[in-house]
Amino acid sequence: MTPAAAFTIRPWLEDDGVPQEAVEWIHSSTLWVAARGSNAVALVAWRGISDGEYELLYVTTVPAERRKGAARALLSELLRQYPGTWFLEVRESNAAARALYDDLGFELRGRRTRYYSDPDEDGLVMAAVAASTCI
Repeated sequence: MTPAAAFTIRPWLEDDGVPQEAVEWIHSSTLWVAARGSNAVALVAWRGISDGEYELLYVTTVPAERRKGAARALLSELLRQYPGTWFLEVRESNAAARALYDDLGFELRGRRTRYYSDPDEDGLVMAAVAASTCI
């Protein structure tokens, strides 16, 4: 795995582009990226729900950069800078994402039946309490 220091964690810039499936999040959330040099290699869309509560809406990594620590570095920095309770939904079959979220301290809180489509699949609701000193 590449060390977190190999990535620059920063807000998304229009020049970074955005995957087609993430276009819906551009205007309704905050986007951050993990960049290697000038290339964004991971992207997260998130929003504040209320004071001290946040929701991860979308996380993706460029296929060639997967399992190299970009998403971990990005999420770790986000949790460090915004302490509080974080929520997310993840496909039940997405073992890699679930393992990452487990490692970052997220715990299973519930299930949303047929939350995802194409294919239909349950979404697992996970939550973590992040403090600026614990990540």
